[in-house]
Amino acid sequence: VKKCGPWGSRQCSTNSWSLELNPGETMKQVMIRAGFIVDAIGFTGADDCGNIATKNSGGHGGGCQTITLAPSEYVTHISGTYGVYWHSGRCQIATLRIHTNTCPAGYGPYGQG
Repeated sequence: VKKCGPWGSRQCSTNSWSLELNPGETMKQVMIRAGFIVDAIGFTGADDCGNIATKNSGGHGGGCQTITLAPSEYVTHISGTYGVYWHSGRCQIATLRIHTNTCPAGYGPYGQG
Protein backbone atom coordinates (compact mmCIF):
# COMPACT_ATOMS: atom_id res chain seq x y z
CA VAL A 1 0.00 0.00 0.00
CA LYS A 2 1.38 3.37 -1.00
CA LYS A 3 0.05 6.38 0.90
CA CYS A 4 0.89 9.99 0.20
CA GLY A 5 -0.23 12.89 2.33
CA PRO A 6 -1.94 14.29 4.17
CA TRP A 7 -1.60 17.62 2.40
CA GLY A 8 -2.95 20.95 3.46
CA SER A 9 -2.04 23.26 6.27
CA ARG A 10 -3.61 24.73 9.36
CA GLN A 11 -2.46 28.18 8.28
CA CYS A 12 -3.64 27.98 4.68
CA SER A 13 -6.47 25.50 4.52
CA THR A 14 -8.96 23.54 6.52
CA ASN A 15 -9.13 21.07 3.66
CA SER A 16 -6.47 18.38 4.22
CA TRP A 17 -6.52 15.27 2.03
CA SER A 18 -4.40 12.25 1.15
CA LEU A 19 -4.09 9.66 -1.58
CA GLU A 20 -3.73 5.96 -0.93
CA LEU A 21 -3.12 3.26 -3.54
CA ASN A 22 -4.38 -0.20 -2.71
CA PRO A 23 -2.32 -3.34 -3.43
CA GLY A 24 -2.04 -3.86 -7.19
CA GLU A 25 -2.91 -0.25 -8.04
CA THR A 26 -0.56 2.06 -9.93
CA MET A 27 -0.73 5.77 -10.65
CA LYS A 28 -1.29 6.42 -14.36
CA GLN A 29 -1.78 10.18 -14.65
CA VAL A 30 -1.41 13.42 -12.74
CA MET A 31 -3.69 16.32 -13.72
CA ILE A 32 -2.94 19.92 -12.80
CA ARG A 33 -5.22 22.92 -13.38
CA ALA A 34 -3.25 26.15 -13.22
CA GLY A 35 -3.18 29.71 -14.45
CA PHE A 36 -1.53 32.35 -12.32
CA ILE A 37 -1.91 29.99 -9.33
CA VAL A 38 -2.48 26.24 -9.06
CA ASP A 39 -6.23 25.68 -8.99
CA ALA A 40 -6.42 21.88 -8.69
CA ILE A 41 -4.52 18.62 -8.73
CA GLY A 42 -5.85 15.18 -9.56
CA PHE A 43 -4.52 11.64 -9.76
CA THR A 44 -5.73 8.72 -11.87
CA GLY A 45 -4.86 5.18 -10.84
CA ALA A 46 -5.67 1.74 -12.18
CA ASP A 47 -5.70 -1.73 -10.69
CA ASP A 48 -4.53 -5.03 -12.22
CA CYS A 49 -7.96 -5.54 -13.84
CA GLY A 50 -7.88 -2.14 -15.55
CA ASN A 51 -10.43 -0.48 -13.26
CA ILE A 52 -9.69 3.25 -13.18
CA ALA A 53 -10.28 5.69 -10.32
CA THR A 54 -9.58 9.42 -10.17
CA LYS A 55 -9.23 11.67 -7.13
CA ASN A 56 -9.22 15.45 -7.55
CA SER A 57 -8.80 18.32 -5.13
CA GLY A 58 -9.33 21.98 -5.92
CA GLY A 59 -11.31 24.13 -8.30
CA HIS A 60 -12.05 24.45 -12.00
CA GLY A 61 -9.99 27.52 -12.90
CA GLY A 62 -6.87 27.65 -15.04
CA GLY A 63 -5.88 25.44 -17.92
CA CYS A 64 -5.69 21.69 -17.55
CA GLN A 65 -2.45 19.81 -18.17
CA THR A 66 -2.00 16.07 -17.79
CA ILE A 67 1.17 14.11 -17.08
CA THR A 68 0.84 10.53 -18.32
CA LEU A 69 3.27 8.31 -16.43
CA ALA A 70 5.24 5.61 -18.25
CA PRO A 71 4.59 2.02 -17.06
CA SER A 72 7.70 1.98 -14.83
CA GLU A 73 7.45 5.66 -13.78
CA TYR A 74 6.18 6.75 -10.37
CA VAL A 75 5.89 10.01 -8.43
CA THR A 76 8.72 10.43 -5.91
CA HIS A 77 7.65 13.79 -4.49
CA ILE A 78 5.83 17.05 -5.17
CA SER A 79 7.40 20.46 -4.60
CA GLY A 80 6.20 24.01 -4.99
CA THR A 81 5.59 27.39 -3.47
CA TYR A 82 2.63 29.01 -1.75
CA GLY A 83 1.57 32.39 -0.48
CA VAL A 84 -1.30 34.80 -0.06
CA TYR A 85 -2.92 35.36 -3.45
CA TRP A 86 -3.66 39.05 -3.98
CA HIS A 87 -6.96 38.37 -5.76
CA SER A 88 -8.55 36.36 -2.95
CA GLY A 89 -6.47 37.39 0.06
CA ARG A 90 -6.16 33.68 0.90
CA CYS A 91 -3.16 31.39 1.02
CA GLN A 92 -2.89 29.45 -2.26
CA ILE A 93 -0.46 27.13 -4.02
CA ALA A 94 1.53 29.42 -6.32
CA THR A 95 3.63 26.87 -8.23
CA LEU A 96 3.82 23.10 -8.35
CA ARG A 97 6.32 20.61 -9.75
CA ILE A 98 5.79 16.82 -9.99
CA HIS A 99 8.99 14.77 -9.57
CA THR A 100 9.26 11.14 -10.70
CA ASN A 101 11.90 8.43 -10.76
CA THR A 102 12.51 9.11 -14.48
CA CYS A 103 12.19 12.92 -14.27
CA PRO A 104 13.93 13.87 -11.01
CA ALA A 105 14.05 17.58 -11.96
CA GLY A 106 10.28 17.45 -12.19
CA TYR A 107 7.48 18.22 -14.61
CA GLY A 108 6.49 21.87 -14.47
CA PRO A 109 6.47 24.26 -12.83
CA TYR A 110 2.72 24.70 -13.07
CA GLY A 111 1.33 28.06 -11.98
CA GLN A 112 3.10 31.39 -12.30
CA GLY A 113 3.07 32.33 -8.63
